[in-house]
Amino acid sequence: MHLPTPQFSRLIAVLAFDLNNPSLDSLFVAWDHISARYLNRLKSRNEWSDEIESIRLLAIHDAVISILGRGTGFIFNERSTGTTLAAALAATAQASHDILVSVFNSPQDVADLGDNLEESLSLISGTAEKAVGSATGSASASAFLKTFGPIDVTRGTIRFRDNRSFPPAFDELLRSA
Repeated sequence: MHLPTPQFSRLIAVLAFDLNNPSLDSLFVAWDHISARYLNRLKSRNEWSDEIESIRLLAIHDAVISILGRGTGFIFNERSTGTTLAAALAATAQASHDILVSVFNSPQDVADLGDNLEESLSLISGTAEKAVGSATGSASASAFLKTFGPIDVTRGTIRFRDNRSFPPAFDELLRSA
C-alpha cells in the first residue's frame, strides 16, 4: 500500500506527541532541523521527503511509546526495558539517525549524521538507560525500514517494498485523520 503525501501528513498531525516534556521537545526539534537539512536536498521530489519524514516521525513515535508505555506502536510494538526520560531521549535521536542514514548513506553523510548522534547522546545522562533507549530507537527504525525499505533516492527514484502491509491500527488511524 502506498500512502499519498496528504495521508502521511494527516497521520503525523494526528500523532503529534501528547508527551509534554521540554527535554524531549528540544531534542525532537533538534532532529527535525537536522532532518530538514538533509531532506531539503530532495526539493524537486517533495513527496519523497514527506514520506521519509513521516517514516522517521513514526519510528520515533513507536520507540518513545515503547519506553514510556502510553499505548501501542503502529509497526514497532516491542516493550522496551527502558522506562526513563533518558531512554526516550536516546531513542528519539537514534531512530532519527537510523532512518536518515538509511537514505543519506554517502560516507560524508554517514559521518556527519554520526557526529550529530554522538553530540545528542552526549547530552543525555544515565548510561544504562541511554544504551537501552538507543537500542530501542534502532529497533524501531529497523522495523520501519523492514516494512518500507529500502529507500533509495540516489538513483532518481524512491523505491519501497511492494508488499507493504500495515497493522489494523494504522488503517484505523488514517480513517480518523
